[in-house]
Amino acid sequence: MKFPRRAGWTALGGVGFGAVLGALVVRDEPRLSEYFALGLSVATLVALAVGATLRRRARRSTRWAVGVLLFLGGLGVAASQNWFRGQGRYPVHPTDFFHYYVGARYFEQVGYQDLYTCSVAALRSRGFKDDDWGIRDLRRNVVVPIRELEPAIRACPERFAPDEWQHFVDDIDHLARLIGPRNFQRLLSDHGFNAPPFWVVAAKAAIRAAGNTAEGATRLIWIDTLLVALGGWILLRTFGPRTFCLAMVFLGCHTANRFGWVGGSLLRMDWWFWCVVAVALLRTRPFAAGAAWAYASALRLFPLLLGIGPLIRGVLRDRRIPRIASRPAFRMLAGAITGGLILLALSWPLGNIGAWREFAARIQTHGEALSFNHVGLKSLLSASPDATLSSLSSTQHGGDLEALWRTTREEAFQRRRVAHGLAVIAFVAGMLWLAFRGSARTTLATLSLALVPVVTALSSYYMSLLALLAVPARRRPPLAWAMMGAVVLTQLLQQRSHRQLGIDTYFDLISATDVALVAFFFAYLVAASIRSEATVTPPDDGA
Repeated sequence: MKFPRRAGWTALGGVGFGAVLGALVVRDEPRLSEYFALGLSVATLVALAVGATLRRRARRSTRWAVGVLLFLGGLGVAASQNWFRGQGRYPVHPTDFFHYYVGARYFEQVGYQDLYTCSVAALRSRGFKDDDWGIRDLRRNVVVPIRELEPAIRACPERFAPDEWQHFVDDIDHLARLIGPRNFQRLLSDHGFNAPPFWVVAAKAAIRAAGNTAEGATRLIWIDTLLVALGGWILLRTFGPRTFCLAMVFLGCHTANRFGWVGGSLLRMDWWFWCVVAVALLRTRPFAAGAAWAYASALRLFPLLLGIGPLIRGVLRDRRIPRIASRPAFRMLAGAITGGLILLALSWPLGNIGAWREFAARIQTHGEALSFNHVGLKSLLSASPDATLSSLSSTQHGGDLEALWRTTREEAFQRRRVAHGLAVIAFVAGMLWLAFRGSARTTLATLSLALVPVVTALSSYYMSLLALLAVPARRRPPLAWAMMGAVVLTQLLQQRSHRQLGIDTYFDLISATDVALVAFFFAYLVAASIRSEATVTPPDDGA
């Protein structure tokens, strides 16, 4: 891999310049942050086009062109952290930090179902009035008047040892005063704590190191910043400056996963970092890549898809059984199984298999409820002109508008379920073709992960997974332009704002953009494999 000896310092200069912009220019003006992100994505698109032209003429990248990519990638790191401005007037993300700190610190007591009821009980012990509150019943995933949950609220203190209950009350009181009682009331109608048990094990260890208090855990928000920066460094060292630039600018400027969603929370980018590690290790250390794949999947279930493409490649190309044990696909699977068993053993003290059963039930309940910020093909196929909030509000008088919106969208998706199934089959067929033609394991891994928005619909902030498409795009200018074009388009949609488009229409357009991006990647690579007698990817891609 050839890139300037001082590549790290150039990229770090971009990070530092982004921090200066945030401190001296952006300050408390969110619109300026959006304009800078739009400018950065456009500048990257132009730099990629100019760089492609120079490579065609000179057969290699010039030093200054590579330096520009490194600097823009460093700016992308800063943009992914909101130019290091945090969440504005809050030191942490109010909603997300509450869920992930309290959900992990007191998992044995509140589990997945009693986070909100026990929080109300703690506030009552400090004199808060909540007679008119509505909170979400996490067992049924519906918002109900607080009086309907009185038995569960009164039973909460019995779940705790006396000293632990006092710690819990102190933490809830601290968080409620930090973000304000009214804001705290609103977060109790959110969708609860949904992290897998092993994530709880890792978070508990970090919280314990920070003093086992909410106040001490606020210092842990910088772990995600470190993970993003370290992931970028791994991409730079493994795949080069173009991959680094593409991935970090996408991560920082793609509006679906902008910092405001989960930035300033607790260990929310750990899964992304371990996906980066898994893809980087696939080239030379498949066993370790499998272990990293297992780790990422234990933190968030959807990274399970990452290994599908490389394993299919192994099955299609390693037909002779005696040779399988020496093949990378087998070693990757062995690493994943080994890592998975170790992680299962580590999470066992949380409640044996019962914790995983509760998690499975929680995910099923949570997944059945549509949300405004879901992004993916399923969400896109649920859209229709008569199922928008604006159209429903003009015809619906009284009642639960949000519930009517969900029902209408679910009915629309049921009418198009066959189309969704056919689309998934088409994408899987494309994956099988590319695996059969011998595409690189790194390419297949990133494409497999990119199938997430095709197969299902996740909260928008998980679309940061698409940043890894920079790996197969780095030597193919059309793919790189498509990535940055999608970012620019989402930035232009952001300029229109939710108020003009409607929040559901806005995310439907984001879904269309991201699904189209993934479809273009598959179509381009399949077409390239059909045109060429050779393998789709260059030899140094790890094929």
